[in-house]
Amino acid sequence: MSSSSSSSSSASAGASAGASAGASAGASPGAGADGAFPCRLELRVLFLTPEHAGLAAAVLGVDEELQRERARRALRAEGRELVAELAAADARLLRITASSFLDMLGAQLRAMRDFA
Repeated sequence: MSSSSSSSSSASAGASAGASAGASAGASPGAGADGAFPCRLELRVLFLTPEHAGLAAAVLGVDEELQRERARRALRAEGRELVAELAAADARLLRITASSFLDMLGAQLRAMRDFA
């Protein structure tokens, strides 16, 4: 028997590198399309231009998850939004995956602010 819960939150931060970083998140457990990753999280980050969103998706998409058999990350740009879909085998690993992604996103935003 498993218990499930879902949460959603939103946050915003000022990143003057071209990102009006409004991030929204919604976590939802439940079997994924392949059933292997029941814990999922979608993050959306709003940038000032579609080019900045595409650049962030390209740069952040280079790194793969270290535990590919237990976690997955898919990135894409949708207009001015960077969409990150994170999935993991359990909630603990999803938290670690999300934390790592947000650290990398922060570094990317600082680089865009300083050099773009």
